[in-house]
This record gives sequence, structure tokens and C-alpha cells, in this order.
Amino acid sequence: MGLAVVVVWSIWFQRVRHNAEAFEPGQLRYASAMAAGSWFVPLVNLIMPKQISNDIWTASTGHRVGAGRWILHLWWWSFVAYAVMYVSGSWSSWYDSDVVVEATDDIVTGLVTNVLGVVSAVLAVLVVKRLTTVQQARIQQARNAGTA
Repeated sequence: MGLAVVVVWSIWFQRVRHNAEAFEPGQLRYASAMAAGSWFVPLVNLIMPKQISNDIWTASTGHRVGAGRWILHLWWWSFVAYAVMYVSGSWSSWYDSDVVVEATDDIVTGLVTNVLGVVSAVLAVLVVKRLTTVQQARIQQARNAGTA
């Protein structure tokens, strides 16, 4: 299931990046292939996807700042927090703890990581819905202008 989500997310992200280029030609910082590829480059995946997201959002909405951008920021920071906690939590296990306090810390860290993962996933769904809706409206607007 996780692999399917990664593949579908990459395809969707590259698609909205491609659409954003059509809305604002030459205004996006990175090549279209980086929309999918930047997620798989260590350390780069903590910075570049957010920059690409910002460019997509700006090109899609036509505004550098706006009422809906907060959801993009919340999603991104919850995703980064989840990723960092997931990686840091993978180094220890409560099974390896010698004292209860250490085991409890590992369990709490795991629970917080899972909660952040769920929050990040829900926010990702909201970002997908918002960006897709905005882009569909822009495409429909362009079609209507072309037929008028």
C-alpha cells in the first residue's frame, strides 16, 4: 500500500507541476522531472519538494500569499516532523531498553510519530483536494475564455 501511495503521489505531484507551468510559463524554479524525483534524493527531499509546492501553489492560484496557503505550510511541516521522528525512532526499540523509562520514551516517541503521520496524511489529502480544485477551475476558466 505504501509503495502505491508513493507512486501515485509522485505522478500527481508531477502532473500539478506540469499544469502550473502552463499557467505561468517559465516562472517555476525547477524542471518538471524534479517534481517527482526530488522526493527520492536524501536531504534534498527535505527542501526542494516544498519549494516546488510553493511554485505550484503560486502559479495555480496566481497569488504569492493567500488565504489557503496555510494548509500547504501545515502539511509540509507535519510531513517533515513525521519524517524526522520516523527516522530517529527507527534507531531504537523498546525491546532493547534495560529500564522502563527508556522503553516508555520509545513507546511515546512511536505514538507521537504515528499521530504526526496521520495528521500529515490528512493534510496531504486536503492539499491534493485544494490544488486539484484550483487547477481545475483555472483550466475551466481558460476553456471558457477560449470559446468566448
